[in-house]
Amino acid sequence: MAETLAVQASPMDWTWPVVGRLFEARRDLLNTLQTLERRYGPVFQTRVPGVRVVAALSPDANALVLRNKGDVVSSRQGWSQFIDHVFPGAIMTADGDDHRRQRRIMQAAFRTDALRDYVARLTPIITARIATWADRDLLAYDALKRLTLEVATDVFVRPARSRNVGGRLNRAFIDAVEASISLVRINLWPLPFAKGRRGAATLRRHFRRMLPDKRRHPGDDLFSQLALARTDDGEAFTDTEVIQHLAFLMMAAHDTSTSTLTSLIYLLGKHPDQQRRLRAAALQVDVDEPLRFDTLDGMTALEHTIQEALRLYPPLPVMPRVAIKPFDLHGYRFTPGTLLGVSPLFTHYDPRLWTQPLRFDPDRFAPERAEHLGHRYQWVPFGGGPHLCIGRRFAMLEIKATLHELLRRYRWTLPGDYTMPYQLIPIAKPRDGLPIRFCSLE
Repeated sequence: MAETLAVQASPMDWTWPVVGRLFEARRDLLNTLQTLERRYGPVFQTRVPGVRVVAALSPDANALVLRNKGDVVSSRQGWSQFIDHVFPGAIMTADGDDHRRQRRIMQAAFRTDALRDYVARLTPIITARIATWADRDLLAYDALKRLTLEVATDVFVRPARSRNVGGRLNRAFIDAVEASISLVRINLWPLPFAKGRRGAATLRRHFRRMLPDKRRHPGDDLFSQLALARTDDGEAFTDTEVIQHLAFLMMAAHDTSTSTLTSLIYLLGKHPDQQRRLRAAALQVDVDEPLRFDTLDGMTALEHTIQEALRLYPPLPVMPRVAIKPFDLHGYRFTPGTLLGVSPLFTHYDPRLWTQPLRFDPDRFAPERAEHLGHRYQWVPFGGGPHLCIGRRFAMLEIKATLHELLRRYRWTLPGDYTMPYQLIPIAKPRDGLPIRFCSLE
């Protein structure tokens, strides 16, 4: 039997004190991870500001950590330091029985009949907003961020329109999201961290005032669904849990959809042949009929393209956890208290798992090839196991609806020598906002 070493004996990446690999990782996270994995193997120690972290880079590591059989790692201890100050009580920061209870209740808000209602609400918003983008020079990321926030506010909350309540909610929400990714965490106004904490408090107060009415007169929005959600045994969320889950789900849906849609616009602008193929399918859909759940759900070619964009540009390139029970991985024993990180980004580009991983190739997800099924945990943009993203079906429907509308209205291209300058930490987005012009088909 191979000798098992304590994780403290794993290779140590001796680099800059305090800051560690932060600046290299911000510049090119994928190359940094690939270089270190070639040098040290799939398990090694490195530094991020203020802490030492053990990297575990393989699909087997993804499987062990994300499946979390026996509750050996804590998602709460991994994530809470990053988001608790603005999004306390988020489902991704719950562990064990508490997490299982909350997820059982929340499933009701994402059942198929609820998703049908959400699609009916989001498609008119998307159509109206995208119609204003014709033949204008835009920053794709900023335009999409405004769109996805408008969708999240309306479909999730459905705020009153008087006195610009929706606008105030949007501003508070934007500030809260910025604080969740802020590297400078000083609670001093008007720094982004302090503005975000104030914005998050504004959201919670507003949602708490709305909650009694949502319980008495529920609608087809997510807020109402969370307020009414029950398990078969009658379990429900407390008022505080409803408010906390709503705020976090708005952030998660808006942020990841913006990131993925921006990547799709870039990839299809660089590959006009793929764009033409998808547009031909989009133009076959009857424009006189409302875009329905079943129509979106059946757009398989579009889904494969989205899956490939999520492979190349996963919104969460690294997922942190803390060991709370001892376990073995790749010949090392991880002991309680160890901060570790698995990386979807690394496995999404591993040439041992994918054919030409640098190539944009949506057909790799088609049934006849199904490269993503070589190892169940090699493609994990939505996480996996108990913490598999509960809103992934909603996100896929929103992204499909937006991309479908863009394809049937516009064409767009990017200069052959343009490469999107992309940052992956603290949040996945283009550094230049991705300048784009959507040209009308007529």
